[in-house]
Amino acid sequence: MKLIFCNIFAILFSFSIQAGTWTEGSYWSIWGTRNYKVYLPHNYSTAPQSTKLPVIVALHGCMQNPEVFAGGSRLNEWADKLGFAVIYPEQTNMYNIYNCWNWFFPHNQAKGSGEAELVMGSVDRVIKQFSFDKKRVFLLGMSAGGAMASILSNCYPKKFNAVGTHHATMYKAAEDPFTAEDVVYNGSKLSPEVAAIKGYACSRLTRKKELLPAVIIHGSRGAVMKAIHATQVESELRAFNDLLDNGRRDHSLDDNFSKVRIEPKDKYAYDLVTWSHQGKPYIKRYMIETLGHAWSGGDNQYEFNDQNGPDATKFMLDFFKDYGL
Repeated sequence: MKLIFCNIFAILFSFSIQAGTWTEGSYWSIWGTRNYKVYLPHNYSTAPQSTKLPVIVALHGCMQNPEVFAGGSRLNEWADKLGFAVIYPEQTNMYNIYNCWNWFFPHNQAKGSGEAELVMGSVDRVIKQFSFDKKRVFLLGMSAGGAMASILSNCYPKKFNAVGTHHATMYKAAEDPFTAEDVVYNGSKLSPEVAAIKGYACSRLTRKKELLPAVIIHGSRGAVMKAIHATQVESELRAFNDLLDNGRRDHSLDDNFSKVRIEPKDKYAYDLVTWSHQGKPYIKRYMIETLGHAWSGGDNQYEFNDQNGPDATKFMLDFFKDYGL
């Protein structure tokens, strides 16, 4: 009987370590308060003390929350497979009726203020609390969360190894709620070149030897966040990276370009544009045919996910792996 009990306990324990755990917290400053959730992969507690886990900051879209975003993207499942943690800052209807990040307000588009400060304050606190690797921090976001990811990557480029956006706007695409709706449906009237200069100013003229790599994913048929946003994000980040290396828009990156068409048998076809510097891709843009305003390859149990698209989460993580994930 004792042996049977031990065997049952061992089986239960072996199953329990296959999935990680959720924890949560709150951060407040003069800019307000935001809650956040953290997903710790199953190997977090068993990792040697000298091993610090990399971390991904994941920003959900409108009408979502951390659990829905995690479920649709399957990001936590990947965290258990690959051994990284995930920080999910949370927006609620107390601050936006649709749970959107308020990316269109000027005070949220500046370093050290508004929602940008609240998100980064949460991230800094969690990294310190759980002893995550502050030199391996990645950022991704969907829709309004993608727009906020554009803000954070422009204003805090040294904080992130790479960024991934899915149906996002570029930095400073809109600066008030009145023009934001038109921007979402039709693209920004601001030049990506000007947006990059504004982004570089927000970074406080940061000079960084390394680039800020980016993977951009977009669908061709979204009613909102039209396809033009993908090329605007791409162009803005190319110019921003050129400014990052030496503070000048002097086309100092060699910027090798390639474009391929990929047609999987059981998923939507897509075009992949790649910009490389010194032989290594630093921007990848996936334009996915037929995909509407949904996470490509996501779990259809959750709204704003389309399982018929290629796996956007895998695209992002494969890209992040090239930069230290």
